[in-house]
Amino acid sequence: MKQNQLIVKALVVAALFLGGVTSANAQFGGLLNKAKARAKYKVESKVENAVDNAIDKAVDKAGDAAQKKVNNVVENSSVGEKVGLSSVSGSKYDKEDQKVEAHSDMDYSIARANDWNADSNIDDIIADLAYHLKNSHKLESYLHVKRHYPSFLDVFEARLKPISGLAHASGMSSFNDGVTDPKLKDKIEKWRAEMQSWIPSPASYYPSAETMGSLPYMNAEDVIKGWQDAVKDKPFFALEGRGKFEAVTDLYNELEEAIMAGKIKGTEGRFQAAFEDFKALYNQWAPESAKQYFASEITYNAIKELAMKRKEETKQMISQANAERATADAKYRKDELLRMYKDAAAAGRYKTIPASKDTQLDQYMKNYVEKNYPEWGKVIKVSCPKDYNVYRDKLGNITYRSQSCYIVCEDQGYKAIHGISLHETYQGSKYMNPIPRNDRWNSGPLDLMK
Repeated sequence: MKQNQLIVKALVVAALFLGGVTSANAQFGGLLNKAKARAKYKVESKVENAVDNAIDKAVDKAGDAAQKKVNNVVENSSVGEKVGLSSVSGSKYDKEDQKVEAHSDMDYSIARANDWNADSNIDDIIADLAYHLKNSHKLESYLHVKRHYPSFLDVFEARLKPISGLAHASGMSSFNDGVTDPKLKDKIEKWRAEMQSWIPSPASYYPSAETMGSLPYMNAEDVIKGWQDAVKDKPFFALEGRGKFEAVTDLYNELEEAIMAGKIKGTEGRFQAAFEDFKALYNQWAPESAKQYFASEITYNAIKELAMKRKEETKQMISQANAERATADAKYRKDELLRMYKDAAAAGRYKTIPASKDTQLDQYMKNYVEKNYPEWGKVIKVSCPKDYNVYRDKLGNITYRSQSCYIVCEDQGYKAIHGISLHETYQGSKYMNPIPRNDRWNSGPLDLMK
């Protein structure tokens, strides 16, 4: 619905460009009906390009002078009132029709404003998010969610790391998700989704503007051109005063991203020209209360300095999350292995291993296990008996051979026998160096030694 409304408004402005601003009031009723019909047709038939092409042609033809005239008509005349535009001053920045509680099944009774940082209790962070989502019709709450540092999204990602996706090793695991606290994981994921549904990505607001979603893969010139075009287009298509500053916020965020990716150095002529236009937009549309979420000065160096500070703090937060994940993962593996040992003991699976025939290969496997599977415990015996299975293609030519190696490890009061298959490719009448294949930390069922 919101996208349809933007299309309708954009078509009205395009019509004003083409038909002349002086006849705007007389033509508005017919234009609006036609615009609605075309928007409906676009949705139903999935014709993505017709509206955007019409708008782009109108903007290019009209030029800057015509745009200024249209802005004056749209924002000061009765046409602006009919379209539903608001002033850029005072409470008109707030959109009362977008209060969250009327549209969500989430429990907003937890909502309360909190001062928090990356180390705060997750319930306090979620309560603060709920409070500002509930009040996101107010510009400052919108910015609190969009520009708070550390970001809600980064914090949620860091909190999810230690409690989900555990137990993966060597690309294989029979336990896909060793969640340590499923209720907490569910809570964080639901509020993360709620945040993203109410404060979505810039592209969903401004489908006709160029986005930088593929930023890492774009060359610097394309990034600068994309940002330059976005500076021109985004505020224009966001007709409301509130919408204009949301567009400026997205432009600022994209600029930060491009700077941190090394795509914009700040000395490029094309960038400097676009940056002057961006700075003018920021100064025109940013209320004083919003400026706390941005660089203290709208200069390239100030924006980069703040972005670098935020990046370093995010890096520390993610590093801590990775350490917590490693601790949780190690505990999960030890607990799971102990369960496997007990199952083997209860089933009476006690065996011996064959004698080794290659002490050099034994040492290689011992080093491999100690490096890759420390959770197995202390390696006390290794055996590679060279009991090969030879594999051939359809013509009978040898392709490779494999053998099983046995590694006995002492852990948590048990001596467990682990198995790793070695693969040797056959080339030029000889077998190549053995490579471990299909091994994983929790391969089982395990056998034990007494």
